[in-house]
Formats: sequence, structure tokens, C-alpha cells
Amino acid sequence: LQTQALNKVLSGSQGRGNWGEKMLEDLLTKSGFERGINYEMQEKLDGGGKPDFTFYLPPDRVLYLDSKFPMENYLKYFEAQDDNTRKIMKDAFLENVKQRIKELETRDYVDQSKANAIDYVLLFIPNEGVLGFIQQHSPSLIDEAVSKRVVLCSPLTLYAFLGVVRQATASFHMEQNANEVLRLYKNFIKAWGHYVKNLKDIYKGFELMQTRLKAITTGRVFGAVNKPLLEIDEIVKKRGVTSDESVLKEIEAALAANDGDGGEE
Repeated sequence: LQTQALNKVLSGSQGRGNWGEKMLEDLLTKSGFERGINYEMQEKLDGGGKPDFTFYLPPDRVLYLDSKFPMENYLKYFEAQDDNTRKIMKDAFLENVKQRIKELETRDYVDQSKANAIDYVLLFIPNEGVLGFIQQHSPSLIDEAVSKRVVLCSPLTLYAFLGVVRQATASFHMEQNANEVLRLYKNFIKAWGHYVKNLKDIYKGFELMQTRLKAITTGRVFGAVNKPLLEIDEIVKKRGVTSDESVLKEIEAALAANDGDGGEE
């Protein structure tokens, strides 16, 4: 039933392309990826190539994925009625995969791109059974693909890969945020140091002002000013001098006389 369903969906190249892209978009949505932010589709490169998907990785890297995969002979293998036909279809399918890998190696999206691209291309296989079939009948093919900088990935392995990428992206942004907070904290500490210094200077000014206020109200300066007044008051009390206007006039006359005597000398 699975083969019949696949055969119906993948009967044409357009159907295969739409199915692969739809499956990829669903995977990306489930992984929390957003188009235009975490990835882009059909992005034309400077060298003319057009990978099906471009993933944006931190801090400034990109990774390309191609979803075009040869499925015709794989489906014919399961439709075959005899072992000989199945072997022919199996060998043809594995050869198709090798040719697809070679195409991606020759096309080399990394060389065509001016972006800081990771030196591998993902080749998406839209069915877990297909990848298992390749591993069973040609185990060395996966390693051969890797040697050519092509990584075969099924929906499950791609989902796991995208989870790692998402976590790495989140960690990178968290590190960026931590660095920004640290930078602001350092600026705050520096500004706080200036604030405390100015506050101490103001406090010292208040202390000096309080010391001077104390000196002119109750301290040494006030005492120096108040002492003659106290002595005058003491003399007044001893001599019984009253504080009426006649006494003040006598004091003024005496002061004037003294000034006159000083002038004659």
C-alpha cells in the first residue's frame, strides 16, 4: 500500500518536487523555523545555481539543501514481477543516486555563493524507507557521498539535524544577549563609580559647610566675636551702667573725644 501511494504521488517529476518541498516545509514549521529568517527557498546564487533551500546559521553561515531526488527506478523495483527485473531496477536506482550526488558535487553551490557557506550540501530523501534501502544494498554509497561533500538525509535525520541547528542558533543568540547585558553592566558600573565619586564630593562639601556653620554659631569663630560683647556686658554690670540713651550719648561723646585727641597728636 505504501508503494502504491508513493507511486501515485510521485508519478511525475512535478509531483515529486512538490511532495518533497511540502514535506520539507512541514518539517521546518515543526522545527520552529521561519521563512525569511531561518531559511529561504529557491534562492538564486551569484554563480547561477539555485538550491531548493538555504538555511541561515549563526553567526553568518549558510547551508544549502537540494530536494530533487531520483525515485522512478526505486518505485519500479517494487513493481517488478521477477528477481531479474528487480535487480536491474535496484542497480539502476543506485546508479541514479550516484549520478545525483555527482551532479551536486559538480554544481558546487558553495563555490557559486558569495556567502560564508558550509562546505557541504544536504540531499533530501523524502522517505525513510528509501534511505534504508540505500544503506542495505549499497552501504558505502553514503560514505562516498560524504567524501564528495554531499550528505544524504531523510525526514527523520533532517528533523534531528534541524533541532540541533535551532538549539545552536538559540544558544548563539543567548550568548549575544549575555554579551550585550555584560557590556551594559560594565557601562553601568563605570557610571556608578562617577556617581559615587560626585556624591562623596558633595557630602564632603556639606561636611565642610556644617563645620563652618558650627564655627560661626557655636564654635571658635563665634566665640571670638562674642567674647568682647561678654566683656562689655561684664563691665557694664560691674559699674552699674544702665542702658538708657544718656549713657549711650556719654559713650559716643567719649569715643569722639578720643578720636579728637588722636587727631591732634
